[in-house]
Amino acid sequence: LARELGRQRSAFLAGVVFLTSLLPFIAGNIITTDIQLTFWETLALLLFWRRFNRSPGGRGALLGGYAALGLAFMTKGPVGILIPFLAVAGYSLYLRDGTFFRRMYSLSGIALFCLIAFPWYITVSAIHPGLMNYFLGNEVAGRMLTTVHHRNNTFLIYPLTLILGILPWTGYLFQSLRRSFPWKAVRNRNIPPVEVFLASWILLPLFFFCLVKSRLPLYVLNLFVPLAILTAIRLRPEPERTDNGHAGAPLKGPLLLAAVMSILLPALSLGAVFYPTSSDLSPLTRDINHLGNSRDYHLYSTDKSLYTLAFYTGKPLTVIPDASPFLADSAAAFLVTRKDIPANPHGKILLAAKHFKYRLYYHPGTSGNQIPENKH
Repeated sequence: LARELGRQRSAFLAGVVFLTSLLPFIAGNIITTDIQLTFWETLALLLFWRRFNRSPGGRGALLGGYAALGLAFMTKGPVGILIPFLAVAGYSLYLRDGTFFRRMYSLSGIALFCLIAFPWYITVSAIHPGLMNYFLGNEVAGRMLTTVHHRNNTFLIYPLTLILGILPWTGYLFQSLRRSFPWKAVRNRNIPPVEVFLASWILLPLFFFCLVKSRLPLYVLNLFVPLAILTAIRLRPEPERTDNGHAGAPLKGPLLLAAVMSILLPALSLGAVFYPTSSDLSPLTRDINHLGNSRDYHLYSTDKSLYTLAFYTGKPLTVIPDASPFLADSAAAFLVTRKDIPANPHGKILLAAKHFKYRLYYHPGTSGNQIPENKH
């Protein structure tokens, strides 16, 4: 992307900055769709810029951009097209030029987007009545306009995320922003178009996410792409050589920093494997598989977020509001709950294991096929 923007000299370093920044690395090592969403949105903007810049293969790039938008929509819904739209809109408004939008317009591209983005949503909505209302009302409108998801953090979470998330490059970033956007140049609209594009990619989405009610750090993950490019542009500015005949800013410091992070970040990731957390349910699944052995049993939970148990045990998971269905089951059964259940006076229920906030209970059913208590 940096090369496509005409910043060949800093392109390699831009990739290095992104890969060794704290938040992108974390996002790439946890189970979330945000890193995939970032990829599709970035690819769309790369291809649209290629079309706008009339690079070779521009027509194919335009269709590819619409395909990438469709895949972004598939990944996480309407937000998948929001950031590319805002980036282009901010660029066009600042330069007072609608050429970008005119060159992006394509009926065949829109048709391709619809063909990729909508069939899955239509299919699952037909299979599960009411799902579309839930998607539009709870997931889209609910996240934007209400605090129903209990993620109403202060809007300051985003500036902090950008400052801390790009560590250890934060100092270089501030230098880059100060040099790239001096107030006099901003006021006189004398900022180079590439920097305008990158700035609009950052500022308009950031403003939007500050307005919506649901706020999480990974919502702004995509903004680390233009931040990394801006940082690299100032570390390795164009043109390739300075006036005195020497190469630009020496890369010794930045590359040394990147080398340290290339060792430190994987080491932290590896260390996290051995750090027990309540999010890791593998101890519970091991206990269930060990205690259940080859017996036929049912699996219950009072927490709807624990479908991991079904995946790793190979048993269907039934989510229940309380322990009554579990106790009434005539077959052997396990129950995973966040709350302690009072001991049953008839001895039908056994606390088999504990794991942070979770408790694993067992009862043998009418067969009386008792599973021994897991002492550890």
